[in-house]
Amino acid sequence: WGEIFGGATIANAILDRLLHHSYVIFIKGPSYRLQSKTVYFSNTNQQN
Repeated sequence: WGEIFGGATIANAILDRLLHHSYVIFIKGPSYRLQSKTVYFSNTNQQN
C-alpha cells in the first residue's frame, strides 16, 4: 500500500481512517462467483 499511496505513513493513515468506520461481514456458504466459473470451466473441458 505504501507504493500506491506514496509512502507507508500516508498509507497507514488513509487505511486507518477507512477501516475505522467499516464493518467486517463474514458470509458462509459457497461463492456465487466461483459457482459460475466452475460451470464455465466444466463446459469448456467437456468440449475439448
